Amino acid sequence: MKYAILFTFVLTACSPSQKDKGFELVTLAQNVSAGFQIEEIKLRAKVKKERGEGVYSLEFSEEALTHLLENKPDRLSLDLPFLQRDQFLVPLRYRKDGILAQFRFPAGWLDGSELEASYYARGKIGYLVSASAIYSPLGKETYVFKLRNTKAEKIPVTVVGVKDSQLIVIGNLSAGDTILTSRLGEVSSNIKVTVKL
Repeated sequence: MKYAILFTFVLTACSPSQKDKGFELVTLAQNVSAGFQIEEIKLRAKVKKERGEGVYSLEFSEEALTHLLENKPDRLSLDLPFLQRDQFLVPLRYRKDGILAQFRFPAGWLDGSELEASYYARGKIGYLVSASAIYSPLGKETYVFKLRNTKAEKIPVTVVGVKDSQLIVIGNLSAGDTILTSRLGEVSSNIKVTVKL
């Protein structure tokens, strides 16, 4: 269900009479549906050739690395479409400076590839949200804006998949939460928000 949202901005660099008028901006929102158990989380990893014949390691984006450190799976399953096996497992070792994901494979097959990997998550709840609800400035962090007591609140989320043309996210959300679905540069935490039905 989508709603129009009315934003009221208080202008701080104005005279008192202008502050009372405020600035209004209209956007859309959606109610978050019931969450569901996440079984498999997918991510992408770049293959890096290491010293030694057929020795490779995986490099992860900052977001994938943060997610792996939070969930600490003991291995990843690599998706190798040309391999006639159900899965190719890569063990993960956690160190102070990051994660070591090293494995052996015939030389020349994977050099510089970017592959899809997955692991099973325990106890994670996913929520479906519109792609237009996701904010990701410069690709460094991903978040949505949730309405809390008539104000926009920034909620960090991790996108873990796609289902029915919506994104599956993990984060501090609950069924019935209202999140903004228009990416507006002016939105920030604590902006007063009024829902218009």
